[in-house]
Amino acid sequence: MARHVFVATNLYGQPLIRSQVAKGEFLELIDDPSDVAAAEEVWNGMCDRLGDQFDDFLIAFDILQRARGFKQFDRRRRLLAPGTDPVGELVAYVRAGAADGTLNVSSWLQMLDTFSWAWADMMDHLKSPQGGVVGNYLWRQKFFAWKEWQSLALFWWERYRALRDDDPKIEGRTIARLAMLHQRCLMIELYSFSPEDRRDIFLKSVVYSTTRRRLRGRLQLPDPFTKGGATQGPPLNFSRKVRRAVRSNLELSIENYATRRAVILYYEAILHDKELPSGQTWSASVEHILPVKPVLGSHWLKVFKQDDERYFCLHSIGNLGLIDRNTNADLGEKEFAVKRRAYAGLGTTLLSISDIEASIDEAKSHLGDGEPSNDWTPTVIRLRTQKMARRVWTALDQRP
Repeated sequence: MARHVFVATNLYGQPLIRSQVAKGEFLELIDDPSDVAAAEEVWNGMCDRLGDQFDDFLIAFDILQRARGFKQFDRRRRLLAPGTDPVGELVAYVRAGAADGTLNVSSWLQMLDTFSWAWADMMDHLKSPQGGVVGNYLWRQKFFAWKEWQSLALFWWERYRALRDDDPKIEGRTIARLAMLHQRCLMIELYSFSPEDRRDIFLKSVVYSTTRRRLRGRLQLPDPFTKGGATQGPPLNFSRKVRRAVRSNLELSIENYATRRAVILYYEAILHDKELPSGQTWSASVEHILPVKPVLGSHWLKVFKQDDERYFCLHSIGNLGLIDRNTNADLGEKEFAVKRRAYAGLGTTLLSISDIEASIDEAKSHLGDGEPSNDWTPTVIRLRTQKMARRVWTALDQRP
């Protein structure tokens, strides 16, 4: 009876979050009272370990179950994507396995507990990188606001934790996997895939990674998600159409703030190679050298006379860099002469703003009519954008 009461409310009669409701539903599937007590102890331990991350963990683990179990196909043999209640679907999956004798709930909870440790460790690394290069690469996933990549990273991170003491090659393989994941996530960001597209892309990727089976017709992804179409090639191997669009978008005005920030963070990471200064990088602001709203009558409006040209230059990556938040707030809409002196005194902790003088010098032989030769101009931004785009694309396009 107590377990039935737990399903809906806690001891104070307050509505439970989805993972708490799932606890009661899972425990109801266990018949032996001694096993129930042990399972409840495991579940409570996961609650303490994960806190408010528990629901997100269950959603990511549900995708792993779909991929590894190959249980949730429709009549046309297409892998079913998560619905509006993936935790509820996970409960249904376990209930069905317990009913037909193919799944032992207590053993399944022990596996869930193992993955919960990997999830907790992964979340700690996202807060601040630990463990050298491999931890730094995992931390870089923090650049993205969306979460569809988490189930794939969870699978790889659990394997890394399980094998790192016995397999000397697992760290190198994990670094390569996380570097590839970061590359593809930035491509997804730049191509502006929808949340539904991202979900399908990573669902297919998890299936391939966990089973080494390609979903030949089972997960119907429209072109151009994968090389050669939806049913050929490994996951995250995007088509030429996607890759051309991503390359082109790097030289355009990037309107979306999250995308701009992800690209500049990635560029900063390239400049630092493997040892990215995480604290200073994540807390930094994206600086618009040409300010968003130049003051009326300012020198900015004399250099950038056309509104459309100014707006295009504004959000081009060649007009961006990372600086600390306080300096960014202080500089605001000030003239370039003031900003220029401030940039020169920033040091080399953040490198994406350190090439301003070099960019001005490189543009001198390319200036248009009437452009000042020692200033921040449309030509300087255009050439710097092209240079940065080449550097980012080279990193995106190479095999980790």
